[in-house]
Amino acid sequence: MKRPEVSIIVSIYNKQKEIKKCLESIRKQTFTDFEVLMIDDGSTDRTPEICKAFTGKDVRFQHIYKQNGGLEASRRTGYLMAKGKYFAFVDGDDWLPENGIELLYEEAINSEADIVIGSYKRVVGRLSPISVAGVLDSKQYEGEEAVHNGMLSVLSFGAFPAYAWGKLYNRNLFDEAIKLGHIFMGEDAWLNTQLFLKASKITTISSVVYYYRWGGGSEKLSYNNFLDLLYVNKMIREYYEKNNTHHTSPYIERMRVNLYDSFLETMIVFGGREDRAYENIAQIVSNADFQKSLENLPDWIVAPEHKELISLYREKNVSAIIKAKEKNRIRKVLKNYVLKGLSCI
Repeated sequence: MKRPEVSIIVSIYNKQKEIKKCLESIRKQTFTDFEVLMIDDGSTDRTPEICKAFTGKDVRFQHIYKQNGGLEASRRTGYLMAKGKYFAFVDGDDWLPENGIELLYEEAINSEADIVIGSYKRVVGRLSPISVAGVLDSKQYEGEEAVHNGMLSVLSFGAFPAYAWGKLYNRNLFDEAIKLGHIFMGEDAWLNTQLFLKASKITTISSVVYYYRWGGGSEKLSYNNFLDLLYVNKMIREYYEKNNTHHTSPYIERMRVNLYDSFLETMIVFGGREDRAYENIAQIVSNADFQKSLENLPDWIVAPEHKELISLYREKNVSAIIKAKEKNRIRKVLKNYVLKGLSCI
């Protein structure tokens, strides 16, 4: 059998309401030389039944059912089985425009890029795309510029998003073993930490190639997810230090401060009575690891609107931190209300 040009790896777990739309969008692609590996991470709803129906009507689709192990393990199963010259990752509740893969593939062939990154649009719930936050400039990054922007993007400071989806990867990037983090949060950042450093050329295109269903998760950052993300941050720091990229240190510290900030917001805004207890919040604020990151944080990397909060963290002013977080939550609620209103227009 002829080797396909592209392997599309779809990670799925209990997506019976969304998976048909996702798979139909792939089946209808204008680019046709691909295989689809539907990696079913132990779904217990009707997802397997829906996936098997696609294998019956299109030989390019394969359904692989595995024991539940999380997104990272599902993607690994997919890329180890993939036969294509290029890999694309899709999440089971998202979908593609009809020419999404064609746009990525044509750019990969024309530019000879190791990674092609397309623009995306966010979708609120089941409504129409409303956000243009993921639209990129069409540009090529080579050599040190590619590596530099890739590293900063993983840390949320670069020129493009660090999600695994919305991209086309040359399979050669996966020839060397990809180190697993054994994590359930931050998988995309850890995967791209390794892949971006290997890429000689990265290109971005302004065309939209992906629709990302936004709001499927919770705004709350659970304690286990918080620990996972701290661990990912630690792995990224060690990986960059090993590869002599010490100039990323300020961005790594900023990312770590952001994680503590998000977890504190969860405690203060969403937590129960025990979580919101002054002494528990004070314990996180006084955490030696958090305070060390605050100490190492240069002023130039802190946005003007965040400087006051950073000062409160450094001063360990818990009462003022609680007030600031509660005030910020009101602003977020109003912003989300406006977004949802726009999506109904």
